[in-house]
Amino acid sequence: MRDDQGWNLRFRRPLNVWEVNKMVEFLNIQEQCKDLNNSEDKLFSLLDKQGRFSVGSAYRNFQRAHTQVSYWPWTMIWKVKVACFTWLLAKQAALTQDNLVKRGFQLCSRCSFCECEAETINHLFLHVGRLKLWQIFINIRGISWHSLCQGT
Repeated sequence: MRDDQGWNLRFRRPLNVWEVNKMVEFLNIQEQCKDLNNSEDKLFSLLDKQGRFSVGSAYRNFQRAHTQVSYWPWTMIWKVKVACFTWLLAKQAALTQDNLVKRGFQLCSRCSFCECEAETINHLFLHVGRLKLWQIFINIRGISWHSLCQGT
């Protein structure tokens, strides 16, 4: 607490030797704050002219500091998710129906897109005819690639 004569600090335990210098630094910093008084604390926002906080003023301030607010979480999240999913595909560990059957689930392992072959990672992401996921990617990149299973 602070009274007219200065700070009256009561500690629950005696200070250790290594804490004494830190306490002296702390008290010196406090003495430089001469504007402190015994009046009640008040909340004041620097984002609003009247000092009132609002979510809108915080959002506008954040938007000024970060011009791409709408893209902010996605730039961090999607890179990690794509990397993890690609790792699962490379390890043949993505939960396709084929992998679920190997883990003991009672399923009919049939591709839900073509309904002809078993739903495996290779079939879903390389060969399934209706999805053509890789074909879209390849066309965008301008790569010439021909699948071994073009008719599937």
